[in-house]
Amino acid sequence: QQPQQQQQQQKSNYGVNPHIRAEAFGDLLSNQGFTSQPARKDEPTSINAMRKDVLKLTMDPDKAKIQDWTEGKLRNIRALLCSLHTVMFDGALEKWKEVGIHELVSADQVKKSYRKACLAVHPDKWAGTDHEEYAKMMFMELNDAWTEFENQGSQSLY
Repeated sequence: QQPQQQQQQQKSNYGVNPHIRAEAFGDLLSNQGFTSQPARKDEPTSINAMRKDVLKLTMDPDKAKIQDWTEGKLRNIRALLCSLHTVMFDGALEKWKEVGIHELVSADQVKKSYRKACLAVHPDKWAGTDHEEYAKMMFMELNDAWTEFENQGSQSLY
């Protein structure tokens, strides 16, 4: 019976990870100047995040906002239209109604929303205001995404 109990005890411990505290390895590299303290929330977590922080310091704030808006969307008109409300300025936001991806299923729905977005942010409407350059950047991004959408054949999602 004893070998069976030992065997059961070994099976029950198999695959169980012991609980190790975060500071357990703090002394290993502390002599070389490293610390085992977790990174603060406001610090960048990757090299790319560090580059973005440096660019934001030197870049025009409007351009940085547009870059954040378009990042990862790869000229996807549906994604840009769905997130357009996040970069709209006060006057244009009144002219734009937030849309969801469920409202951009067919090519006709995308075309309709694209045209409404263009009416809201067209640079000619904002000529002579503080928002003229910002509207121009938004309009150019939407235009590039629309061109890409048309080049791909204006496909529906279904």
